[in-house]
Amino acid sequence: MRTHFHTNLDLPYCEKWPIDLPAIPRVGDKVQSSHAWPTMIDGFGGFRLELKVVAVRWVYRKNKEDWMAEIELHTDKSVNDFYKWYAPLIGQRASAFI
Repeated sequence: MRTHFHTNLDLPYCEKWPIDLPAIPRVGDKVQSSHAWPTMIDGFGGFRLELKVVAVRWVYRKNKEDWMAEIELHTDKSVNDFYKWYAPLIGQRASAFI
């Protein structure tokens, strides 16, 4: 099923979200970006950003004469706390986002 993911977070373009899923995620589900950062966390590499589904909206596409699921993602943290956590993992400073 075709999907469109979005978030109000300022994220690098390399973070990629699914465009086609076998089922629509529910509010509360978590979705990982397909981009793997080489950052080491607790001795493990390959960090992937994972955000929570906070809303699902069905949007009518007139040119296709059908509906598509528009899925909003966000973090459980405050926006400031998110950037303080996320920025160092991707080699940036939080001030680059805030």
